[in-house]
Parts: sequence; structure tokens; C-alpha cells
Amino acid sequence: MGRVFVAGSINMDVVATAERHPALGETVAGKEVLYFPGGKGANQAVAASKLGAATTLIGRLGKDAFGRELRTFLADQGVDLGLVRDTADAHTGTAIITLANAENTIVVVPGANDLVTPDDVASAVLGKGDIAVVAASICVQRLGAAPSMPTLAEVSAALRG
Repeated sequence: MGRVFVAGSINMDVVATAERHPALGETVAGKEVLYFPGGKGANQAVAASKLGAATTLIGRLGKDAFGRELRTFLADQGVDLGLVRDTADAHTGTAIITLANAENTIVVVPGANDLVTPDDVASAVLGKGDIAVVAASICVQRLGAAPSMPTLAEVSAALRG
């Protein structure tokens, strides 16, 4: 099996739990604050790595505490970070999540994720058998023409070979 290359967001998820969600303009007391590595690209890269695939993540991190923590976490999960660039131009992507009564609200602040460029993605050199994944959490429009997805009939024909 070839390598898996994932281009996508890398975020720190900051979760605040509470008894209930506040109404507009209201403040409620929370129970706890939790921090989780996240981002659609990072999550997919970790999943592929845990399944045994050699996985390379393509993205951006801010030069800040969240960026350092995420870089350490992803490396510990076996994800190759050779194509993840650090930038001082923006903070690491952050998702602010409020969780109450098993329902959540999320505000995503993309930060460095918004600085991923076509050159970042093109820097991955794919070989025969490699798989490329582009998580829609990065701005695909900014990366150029979105890749066309094969139809189910085209996939079936390719598998029949």
C-alpha cells in the first residue's frame, strides 16, 4: 500500500461544558474547559496512521502554544509532519465549542489554516498507489479548481478493471 497524503485543517478544539446554552447576550457559568487536538485534516491523518498507513499531513500551524502542542500530538500518533509549515503570520486554528445537554455550538477561527496555499499542497510528491485526501475544511476554492469526483459508475468500472 502507498502513502496517504491529507491536506486539511489542524485545530485545537476548546470545549466549554455547561448545564445549558446561554441565550443571546446572556452569560452562564460553565463546568469545565477541555482541550482536544482536532481539525478535519488532522483527524483524518491520525485515523489513517492508526490504521497502519504511512500518513503525511499537509497544512499550517501558528507559532504558538497550540501549534507546538498539536505538532507533538500528531508526531506521537505517527503522522509525518514534513509538509506542515509553521507560520508567525496567524495563530493556530481553533474551534470554540460549547457543550450543554448533549448539544453543541461551534465557532471555528481558521487562523493558519487559511494560509494553506496551492504550493503547500503541490509539494506532496505522490507515487503509484498513494492516496490524496483534501479535507473541505481548508479553502478548496483558493487552492485552485476543485478536483472532480468520479461517479459511482466510473468507480465500479475501474474496480472491474
